[in-house]
Amino acid sequence: MFENNRDIPGPEELILHMEAGITSADADLLGRLRPGALENLFIQAAIRSADQLGFGFAGLRQQKLFWVLSRITMEIQASPQWPSTITIETWPKDVQGLLYLRDFIARDDEGNVFALATSAWLAIDLDRKRPTTVSGRSENYFSQLRDRSALRQAPDKLAAPQHPVHFREISTAYSDYDLNKHVTATKYLDFMCNVLPLDFWLDHYPRSISINYQRETLAGETLALRWQNDGNRYDFAGYHNGTNALSFLGKIEF
Repeated sequence: MFENNRDIPGPEELILHMEAGITSADADLLGRLRPGALENLFIQAAIRSADQLGFGFAGLRQQKLFWVLSRITMEIQASPQWPSTITIETWPKDVQGLLYLRDFIARDDEGNVFALATSAWLAIDLDRKRPTTVSGRSENYFSQLRDRSALRQAPDKLAAPQHPVHFREISTAYSDYDLNKHVTATKYLDFMCNVLPLDFWLDHYPRSISINYQRETLAGETLALRWQNDGNRYDFAGYHNGTNALSFLGKIEF
């Protein structure tokens, strides 16, 4: 673990390369890597990178903090097929206020880039449930690779659709929750994908996905999912039933 900025790794040591095999559980009905499975691989690479650099979930728990994914934007150029092995490259890129930025590059088994992503994470105080900063590391620690970008732009900051014409109630259940008893991040993307007709997916695959995580969804809560589309762009908003509090925003472009 790197503490108090002593023994800070050089820029190249901040870059993680993670190999991952695409399993049948990661594939859709056409054998393509499912969008939610791709997001999960990005998240798993982020977890492994942070753990190896000493500011992962175990390291932050010592400060009574935990990481929360706040925003992610993915641009997808192609989809690898099952079975195959891919490589995820990730690194901490910068700090903007309370947002810790991290980028990703995904390559297929021939080394070709098929997806790029950028993300923003919050360090949440375990007691106050409020975002804060990570102690023991200066902003420079997280900014050594600020000029290295998978995507130049920041993760999209989305707005709720103004004229949603579609609605579906989503009941959350056992397989949706993580160890914090919250709906896990990738499930929101699954919710969005699942409301589009099956026949649609036979001829379409996302080329861009963005999600903003606004508020946690706890075990037993249901969501009201509202969406609209303009051509190949679909805009989503999920609200907690009962309180109408905004849970997440999403955008998928085909």
